[in-house]
Amino acid sequence: MNDAFGNLFRDRGPRIFWIGFALAVAAFAAAQMALAAVNGFWIDEYFSAWISDPTTPFGGTFLGRVVQDTNPPIYFTLLRLVRGVTADPRTAFLALDAISLVACLAVVFWTAQRAGMARLGLAAAAAFLLSGPVLQYFPEGRTYFAAICLTLLASWLAGLTLTAGGAARVWIGLAIVGALASLTHVFAALFCGSLAAGLVVEGLLSRRRDVWISGIALGGTATLVFAIWFLSAPFTLNAVSWITFTYRTVMDSVWYVRHLTVGPAVMLLPLAALALFGLRAPGVRQLFVVFGIAAVLFALLPIAISFKTPIISGRYWAIGGPLVPVFLVFLARALALKGDRPARIATAGVVVYLLAIGGLGFKAARENTLDKPVWSGGEIVAELAGKCAPGSIHVLSMSLQPFAMTTFTAGFPMASGLGPEVFVDAAAGETPPLHISDATCPVVGWAEHIQDVETFNRTDDELVRRMKIEATPEQVRVVRQRTGFLVLNTALAPAASTP
Repeated sequence: MNDAFGNLFRDRGPRIFWIGFALAVAAFAAAQMALAAVNGFWIDEYFSAWISDPTTPFGGTFLGRVVQDTNPPIYFTLLRLVRGVTADPRTAFLALDAISLVACLAVVFWTAQRAGMARLGLAAAAAFLLSGPVLQYFPEGRTYFAAICLTLLASWLAGLTLTAGGAARVWIGLAIVGALASLTHVFAALFCGSLAAGLVVEGLLSRRRDVWISGIALGGTATLVFAIWFLSAPFTLNAVSWITFTYRTVMDSVWYVRHLTVGPAVMLLPLAALALFGLRAPGVRQLFVVFGIAAVLFALLPIAISFKTPIISGRYWAIGGPLVPVFLVFLARALALKGDRPARIATAGVVVYLLAIGGLGFKAARENTLDKPVWSGGEIVAELAGKCAPGSIHVLSMSLQPFAMTTFTAGFPMASGLGPEVFVDAAAGETPPLHISDATCPVVGWAEHIQDVETFNRTDDELVRRMKIEATPEQVRVVRQRTGFLVLNTALAPAASTP
């Protein structure tokens, strides 16, 4: 194996693929630095930091917090372990996602080398690094990136099964990926089930025992592990009450996935043209059947489930994004092997298309990062309220999620650097009104994560009353921000001290 690995550097062809992969890594790193400049914490990341707090006992307290989320426990368990080494949440988020990325690509390289397709593995890794979902979700402190790594592995191993046949012997790997996916995210489990169905159908159609066995291995473990987790977490359905199921939300989610994965709608035309043209190359029909069935089922299953319990979100659906670059890489290989002039032109077209959607993916990732509902009041509160007494600031999260109370206990102190005793939950029924004449803090109210236009359209007086603050318009000033607002005591917070 070492000799074969060394040949990758001595042979001119593989060396070009290594150079291409190195350029993709450099582009990925540059994109992450650009996104870091506009990134920030939002409610879900404060929740992740709260769950993985390294100062809490790993047993009861940690497990009690994990069941409040819709996701299976593996991501938060790993994050809790990483935060035992580096307590800073953002550093821990990046470290865990970097570990996931390295492990994922290592499996791709190893399986590609075993199947005699090292160059294909390099191409798949490069295409994955430059895809929109990867660029966007890598810096986030949520489970999406780990789930995307697993859908990449599922897609890659399925493609190897079709192209390398029994020589790949990846059904064990698919079984492991299916189990891990079901412990990472619901949509990762749905993706594996959809891809498994495609493998089983193609295996039966082509009478290939290795293909349908691989499908059963992937789908079987995904289904079994998901069922065990789901039955052991009876409260998870309550945690998606913030999702609505309407035609508008479905179309918005479809637009989000398309925009992040391939770009504007016109980019679907060359994708369809390349896929249809590729059918003339040997082996592409099998790829078309397996990946096509997977795409259709992955689109339809969440819709069907949402008639019972709404689960559709563009952020969730984008977990299946790796299906596109993996399909295109295997398509390019099939066209290159065909070898005639039209096939070579089409292969070049696939490469150009992958580069194009990579650039568009970065553009979409940056737009989505800029549009993230980042909490923006923390710096002002830290500057003005650093010496305020306990109970000085009424806070409110406009999130409809049932774990909104955790954003009170974690998000506000983390965003401002103040102790949790400074804040009082304005939504709690037992919280009495705060009379401005009794206030000794420049900041008396702070709201974050407002997601509805109706709230923003309320008058300042209505917002002040919503915060359970009794004051005249002259005694307070409302500072509106993109995702929230502050209520300032005009006697203690002069206008010149705030934006």
